[in-house]
Amino acid sequence: MEAARLPQVQNLIIIDENGMALVDKLPTTDRISFADREYFQHHRSHQDRVAHVGKPVRGKVTGDWVITITRRIDHPDGTFAGARAHRC
Repeated sequence: MEAARLPQVQNLIIIDENGMALVDKLPTTDRISFADREYFQHHRSHQDRVAHVGKPVRGKVTGDWVITITRRIDHPDGTFAGARAHRC
């Protein structure tokens, strides 16, 4: 996985249009919602696909401070499909 080769990247998460994690590098059995996160709300309301660097937040799984770098994911018709988040 891409994140495994980069020591500064703690996690790579693919989030669906409802804010639920579909792919997560960290082992967890819980389905976690990221719909409340600032970056998710940003991508849901902005159609551009420019990378978004978020403010430091506490990670939902580890509780560690992280900085997120995210990009919007679109369905083939251009509607919001979710986001890809790298946590550093």
